[in-house]
Amino acid sequence: MSDINYMQNRELSWLKFNERVLEKGKLETLPLYERLKFVSIFDSNLTEFFMVRVGSLTDLSLLKNQPRDNKMGWSASEQLDRIYQDVRPLYAMKDIIFYEVEKRFREIGISNLKYDELNVEEKKWVDNYYLNHIHPLMSPNVVHKMHQFPFMENKIIHIVAELVDKEGKTCYLILPIRGNIPKLIKIDGTTNYIMMEEVILNFAESLVPNYQIKDKFIVRVTRNSDINLEQNSDEDEDYKKYVKKILKNRRRLAAVRLEVNKTLSNKVEKFLIKNLELKKENIYITSSPIDLGYVWGLPNTLGAEHFTEIAHNKFTPRKTNMVDEDLSLMAQIEKKDVFLSYPYESMDTLIKLIREAAVDPRVFSIKVTIYRLASNSQLVRYLLRAADEGKEVTALMELRARFDEENNIDY
Repeated sequence: MSDINYMQNRELSWLKFNERVLEKGKLETLPLYERLKFVSIFDSNLTEFFMVRVGSLTDLSLLKNQPRDNKMGWSASEQLDRIYQDVRPLYAMKDIIFYEVEKRFREIGISNLKYDELNVEEKKWVDNYYLNHIHPLMSPNVVHKMHQFPFMENKIIHIVAELVDKEGKTCYLILPIRGNIPKLIKIDGTTNYIMMEEVILNFAESLVPNYQIKDKFIVRVTRNSDINLEQNSDEDEDYKKYVKKILKNRRRLAAVRLEVNKTLSNKVEKFLIKNLELKKENIYITSSPIDLGYVWGLPNTLGAEHFTEIAHNKFTPRKTNMVDEDLSLMAQIEKKDVFLSYPYESMDTLIKLIREAAVDPRVFSIKVTIYRLASNSQLVRYLLRAADEGKEVTALMELRARFDEENNIDY
């Protein structure tokens, strides 16, 4: 069939899908907190899209003879141009939806405040928290002729500022806000909070007392994370060690996107483009928080009781009716097959089966395939118990579960 007008490029089709995810944030029929979650899911999806799909296309665009997609016949460079073009309006839509939802949150007494919105007592409390808990963790880098540009880590929020020294020369501040620093501060005695980058931005001057700050920005770099776990693999090399070595490379791969909280000054833009080896079209402006991962922890930070009316009821998987969990599962499975469907049915049935098998003297071997694991896995606990009981336990672990590789290697 030669007519392909009905077909669509895979990457642009995916962006349309993620646009529909974002549009869920506009649905008045959804509870308010669920709408905010969809905006966060959109942000997380888009970040992974840049890390994997844009990262892959960026690599292909460097080839002399670029492969073309089999739908539209576009080269990798042409696909990237269309992606950059289609992503920009999504950021504008994200900001509009976020602030619509944020306005509704404020109406019910939950506000994401700017530093200038704090009253005198709140500023005093936030300032004290910063000076006692956050300031000692700050590691500012001042970039000038004698101090080279530092590595800006993937997905880490940074404060970037244009500085002027006592001699009137321009230099730059690069300040990472790493994962050991909380993403936000709950305002004492309220259900309001302030983003950590907002607080640190306010205190930037105190970190570089010998410089004048001309302008300052909140930024986040996204790096190519599309690593090939098969490339240059030595058959005689331990595969776990090989994956760990490749994962180290992922942290230092090329930048493919720069997100900023407002329009960059000309000097800062040129400085970042040069040192991150980006193009102007790789820079995206968003007035809403750059990293929306904090959304999922709001009930724990502000109090779950404030979210009961604005969130879906917690999903509880049902107990299967194929077995009686008050009786031995192994005895029942010996009589008939049991089919379980996750996440709709409870994992407790499987966990109970492994727990039984771990101590049953008739069991001499347990074999299981594992793709992803929870941080505190009951399954692993009972597999270890089985091994302690002298049983042969074989677990086939997927070391290439994307972005869970390190967690699986640790297990």
